[in-house]
Amino acid sequence: MNEIQREDYIIGSLRIIELQTDQMISLSSLLRVMYSLNKKYNLNYHFSDKYYFSTDLILDLKKLTFSGIINQYRSYDRYIPKKFIKLSTFGRGKGNALLENIPDEIKKNIEETVKQIIQES
Repeated sequence: MNEIQREDYIIGSLRIIELQTDQMISLSSLLRVMYSLNKKYNLNYHFSDKYYFSTDLILDLKKLTFSGIINQYRSYDRYIPKKFIKLSTFGRGKGNALLENIPDEIKKNIEETVKQIIQES
Protein backbone atom coordinates (compact mmCIF):
# COMPACT_ATOMS: atom_id res chain seq x y z
CA MET A 1 0.00 0.00 0.00
CA ASN A 2 1.24 3.47 -0.73
CA GLU A 3 1.01 6.29 1.77
CA ILE A 4 -1.67 5.98 4.43
CA GLN A 5 -4.13 8.88 4.27
CA ARG A 6 -5.55 10.38 7.44
CA GLU A 7 -9.04 9.18 6.49
CA ASP A 8 -7.62 5.66 6.51
CA TYR A 9 -6.81 6.06 10.20
CA ILE A 10 -10.48 6.88 10.83
CA ILE A 11 -11.68 3.88 8.82
CA GLY A 12 -9.11 1.56 10.42
CA SER A 13 -10.01 2.78 13.91
CA LEU A 14 -13.72 2.29 13.30
CA ARG A 15 -13.15 -1.22 11.94
CA ILE A 16 -10.99 -2.19 14.92
CA ILE A 17 -13.66 -0.80 17.27
CA GLU A 18 -16.32 -2.90 15.54
CA LEU A 19 -14.12 -6.01 15.73
CA GLN A 20 -13.38 -5.46 19.42
CA THR A 21 -16.80 -4.37 20.66
CA ASP A 22 -19.35 -5.01 17.87
CA GLN A 23 -20.85 -1.61 18.73
CA MET A 24 -21.03 1.91 17.40
CA ILE A 25 -18.69 4.46 18.91
CA SER A 26 -19.69 7.84 20.19
CA LEU A 27 -18.30 10.86 18.41
CA SER A 28 -16.56 11.98 21.61
CA SER A 29 -14.73 8.63 21.94
CA LEU A 30 -13.71 8.68 18.28
CA LEU A 31 -12.36 12.21 18.75
CA ARG A 32 -10.23 10.97 21.67
CA VAL A 33 -8.92 8.05 19.59
CA MET A 34 -8.02 10.36 16.72
CA TYR A 35 -6.45 12.89 19.11
CA SER A 36 -4.09 10.16 20.36
CA LEU A 37 -3.30 8.94 16.84
CA ASN A 38 -2.75 12.52 15.70
CA LYS A 39 -0.07 12.92 18.38
CA LYS A 40 1.67 9.70 17.29
CA TYR A 41 1.48 10.12 13.51
CA ASN A 42 1.03 13.86 12.91
CA LEU A 43 -2.14 13.53 10.85
CA ASN A 44 -2.44 17.33 10.59
CA TYR A 45 -5.66 17.53 12.56
CA HIS A 46 -5.72 20.73 14.58
CA PHE A 47 -7.32 20.04 17.94
CA SER A 48 -8.53 22.62 20.41
CA ASP A 49 -6.28 23.23 23.40
CA LYS A 50 -9.12 22.62 25.85
CA TYR A 51 -11.26 19.99 24.14
CA TYR A 52 -10.91 16.90 21.99
CA PHE A 53 -12.35 18.70 18.98
CA SER A 54 -11.04 19.23 15.46
CA THR A 55 -12.98 20.91 12.68
CA ASP A 56 -10.70 19.18 10.16
CA LEU A 57 -11.69 15.80 11.59
CA ILE A 58 -15.39 16.71 11.54
CA LEU A 59 -15.05 17.68 7.87
CA ASP A 60 -13.35 14.35 7.11
CA LEU A 61 -16.20 12.52 8.88
CA LYS A 62 -18.74 14.43 6.77
CA LYS A 63 -16.78 13.51 3.65
CA LEU A 64 -16.76 9.83 4.65
CA THR A 65 -20.50 9.99 5.40
CA PHE A 66 -21.23 11.59 2.04
CA SER A 67 -19.19 8.93 0.23
CA GLY A 68 -21.12 6.14 1.99
CA ILE A 69 -18.24 4.77 4.05
CA ILE A 70 -19.63 5.64 7.48
CA ASN A 71 -23.08 6.17 8.93
CA GLN A 72 -23.82 8.66 11.67
CA TYR A 73 -26.65 8.16 14.14
CA ARG A 74 -28.10 10.49 16.73
CA SER A 75 -29.83 9.61 19.97
CA TYR A 76 -30.98 11.71 22.89
CA ASP A 77 -30.21 11.27 26.55
CA ARG A 78 -32.44 13.55 28.58
CA TYR A 79 -32.74 15.98 25.67
CA ILE A 80 -28.98 16.03 25.12
CA PRO A 81 -28.08 14.82 21.63
CA LYS A 82 -25.39 12.17 21.30
CA LYS A 83 -23.85 11.24 17.99
CA PHE A 84 -22.64 7.74 17.17
CA ILE A 85 -20.60 6.57 14.20
CA LYS A 86 -20.44 3.19 12.51
CA LEU A 87 -18.95 1.86 9.28
CA SER A 88 -21.39 1.06 6.49
CA THR A 89 -21.24 -2.31 4.75
CA PHE A 90 -19.03 -0.73 2.09
CA GLY A 91 -16.92 0.86 4.84
CA ARG A 92 -16.45 -2.50 6.57
CA GLY A 93 -15.06 -4.01 3.38
CA LYS A 94 -12.77 -1.04 2.92
CA GLY A 95 -11.73 -1.29 6.58
CA ASN A 96 -10.91 -5.00 6.27
CA ALA A 97 -8.80 -4.38 3.16
CA LEU A 98 -7.06 -1.48 4.87
CA LEU A 99 -6.21 -3.53 7.97
CA GLU A 100 -4.71 -6.26 5.79
CA ASN A 101 -2.44 -3.79 4.00
CA ILE A 102 -1.19 -1.38 6.65
CA PRO A 103 2.08 -2.07 8.46
CA ASP A 104 1.72 -4.20 11.60
CA GLU A 105 3.23 -1.47 13.80
CA ILE A 106 0.55 1.05 12.81
CA LYS A 107 -2.21 -1.54 13.16
CA LYS A 108 -0.96 -2.46 16.64
CA ASN A 109 -0.80 1.21 17.69
CA ILE A 110 -4.36 1.79 16.49
CA GLU A 111 -5.56 -1.33 18.34
CA GLU A 112 -3.84 -0.24 21.58
CA THR A 113 -5.21 3.30 21.32
CA VAL A 114 -8.74 2.05 20.65
CA LYS A 115 -8.54 -0.43 23.54
CA GLN A 116 -7.33 2.27 25.92
CA ILE A 117 -10.08 4.73 24.96
CA ILE A 118 -12.78 2.05 25.15
CA GLN A 119 -11.64 1.05 28.65
CA GLU A 120 -11.75 4.70 29.76
CA SER A 121 -15.31 5.14 28.45
